[in-house]
Amino acid sequence: MSKPKKIVTLLGLFVATLSIVGVSWFLYIPQVKLTFNESDKQLINPSRGFYVQFDTGHLEGINELHNEGVSLVFLAYDLIDFVDSELSNEKLSELDLALKTAKDNGLKVIFRAAYGFSNAQDFSDPHSLDRIKGHLIQMSPILNKYKDVLLTVQAGFLGPWGEWHDSNLGDQNGKPGPQLINELVKALIDAVPQPISIALRRPGFMREIDPELIDVSRIAFHNDALFSTESDMGTYELDTLTREEELNYISSLPYALANGGEMPMIGVYTEAEQALKELALIKLTYLNLKYNKDVLDLWESTPYQSSTLFDHISNKLGYRWFIESMTLASSFRRGQNFTVKIEMNNVGFSAITLPYTAELIISDESGILQVLPFESYDLRELSPNSTILLKMNINSKGLPKSFTIGIRFKETSMTQIIDERTLIKLANDFIVHDGIHEIANYQEDDQSLPQFHLINSEN
Repeated sequence: MSKPKKIVTLLGLFVATLSIVGVSWFLYIPQVKLTFNESDKQLINPSRGFYVQFDTGHLEGINELHNEGVSLVFLAYDLIDFVDSELSNEKLSELDLALKTAKDNGLKVIFRAAYGFSNAQDFSDPHSLDRIKGHLIQMSPILNKYKDVLLTVQAGFLGPWGEWHDSNLGDQNGKPGPQLINELVKALIDAVPQPISIALRRPGFMREIDPELIDVSRIAFHNDALFSTESDMGTYELDTLTREEELNYISSLPYALANGGEMPMIGVYTEAEQALKELALIKLTYLNLKYNKDVLDLWESTPYQSSTLFDHISNKLGYRWFIESMTLASSFRRGQNFTVKIEMNNVGFSAITLPYTAELIISDESGILQVLPFESYDLRELSPNSTILLKMNINSKGLPKSFTIGIRFKETSMTQIIDERTLIKLANDFIVHDGIHEIANYQEDDQSLPQFHLINSEN
């Protein structure tokens, strides 16, 4: 090769290299990874926690629950006067008003209907399953109308308090058999809107469900004799399985379901380590705040870690999410696309049991500029003691000189946010406005080639 040609070739290579370097320099976006710890603050979050029970006809005080740190209400629908008749319009209006009142107060509902809630002597369930099915058909339009208020529906209807013992429709001992279980649960599944779960009183009843007839992913568990005796007053069938095997059965169910209950007495199972072990195994989402007071007082007086056993359990009921780390651009130029990665941890007893959506929010002083949903993620898959990595690409074109990135969590079916109490709060120390956690702030400099810089991320 002649010398001039060689020089031209080398010069071309040099120019091409400079061009590649220049393009790479322009495209390069430096990133920073930030890590965070879980806060110990008590959170009032939807669809989990302690609940307070109200009769649907007596709602006095329900408007004070949020002020008392409660976001769940148990609505007991007493049908004692309708064992031999259809539900009256007045009784149906009572249910409608109760669910509306819960919604107006930003509460989620655990619902149960039964033929008597006062004591075992004041009950008499129907002698015909058709009567119960007829009542469900009457109730169904109202339950569907307030689908967004329901957390779970306990199967109810049979026996005292609807707890599936001593029923007129059961065997010689009042216990429901497989045919009755499947017929009633099928009627409940048809009457209650998806994806609301139907909670059964014993694991043994759950095992009787015919998966060809019923969607088993909607069958949850409630134990109203938690920690009471070795069998939890007959909840666990110790003639065929051990207590540990029954607990492991609930733990092994692969669905995110709203399991809950209440405790009747102090015993060996209410002691700290045993109680925490069992609450985790049954993936408990909700627990009675008023019953049993002796157990709750014991937990309040039991030191645990840096607080009390009661506070520790309160924090872990259901889901408890916090952002463990974030990776985001430390600076970028206008027009560049950059990625936000958020690793979120769940340290609760359970996954969230209803569909919720995470949204990345870009805002400035004037308000929200963009809402970017993380559409391909099912947050119900964020199981206890696991993490999920959320990713979002952001186009910086058109962004103002100063803006904030935040994250918000809302129920997927929610088309309009009208009550901030229905939004999920993280166990982080981020600044929160209108349910939006501020995770990063950016500001553009005034250089000849201006860049956006990450100026702070609160922890």
